[in-house]
Amino acid sequence: MKQAPVLFKGIGHSLNSANNLAMKVLGASPSTYSANPKSKLSNPPSLTGSAISLVSVVQARNNARIMIAGSLDMFSNGLFKSGVQKAGSSNKSLHIC
Repeated sequence: MKQAPVLFKGIGHSLNSANNLAMKVLGASPSTYSANPKSKLSNPPSLTGSAISLVSVVQARNNARIMIAGSLDMFSNGLFKSGVQKAGSSNKSLHIC
């Protein structure tokens, strides 16, 4: 499994763990939370850490499949070609998966 950084600007979602037809493809880091950036947090966010799914896939019982991504920007050339810097690293590099 490749552990390259991914730039993501969007909304996270959660999956029902009892649903064996839904699977997380790209999850958030443990320090992540999902909230509206335009409003002040009055309560702790209800969706945090590894419970956040950024990209998921679902297979219906008739084998139809759908991918759900909370970010259109993630697929844009702007984010895809941007240099990223891992936390604790002094090198900024381009990661293309």
